Amino acid sequence: VYDTVLYSNGHIAVSAVETNIVIWDIETRRILQTLQGHTDLVTSVVLSPDERLVVSGSDDETVIVWDLDTRAALRTLRAHTDAVNSVVVSPDGKTIFSGSEDKTIVMWNLDTGEAIRTFQGHTTGVTSLAITPDGRRLISGSRDGVLIAWRVDTLADLIKWTATNRYIHEFTCEERRSFNVVPLCEPIPATPQS
Repeated sequence: VYDTVLYSNGHIAVSAVETNIVIWDIETRRILQTLQGHTDLVTSVVLSPDERLVVSGSDDETVIVWDLDTRAALRTLRAHTDAVNSVVVSPDGKTIFSGSEDKTIVMWNLDTGEAIRTFQGHTTGVTSLAITPDGRRLISGSRDGVLIAWRVDTLADLIKWTATNRYIHEFTCEERRSFNVVPLCEPIPATPQS
């Protein structure tokens, strides 16, 4: 089992098991349904906010949107060139984000399956994604030890936090002047004073 999400009722779980998505009744410990469509390991599953859809990502480089009422694959999304490690759905249920070993994050229209934009900024595979409750910011994590907070509307990387550079150094005089940090350094005299 690579990933699991729980329905809000607390009785049903959806899990990524090998190449399948398995829907479980937790109380009876029975498998209710097995969804098949991926050709390699399923690495990530997420429910839409209304719990009518499941979105899955796989090592087969695809994202599949599943209808939980019909248990059918609605669409298969292709844009990545390597394994998909993480998927999230926006709080409004309109957008999917998928993070991949190809170092990118793709933003998808959930209704049409169209790839809207691609986020680039990591130097190794994207391993995790999270979206803020207001849907305005996406957080991505990667094997490169970097977390990036993106503005979804502009794709700007708001904050880049690197594990290896997490300590803040004191600004140099040039940086103080450049960023207008007060107090500014005293000007260096042109000739030495005795």
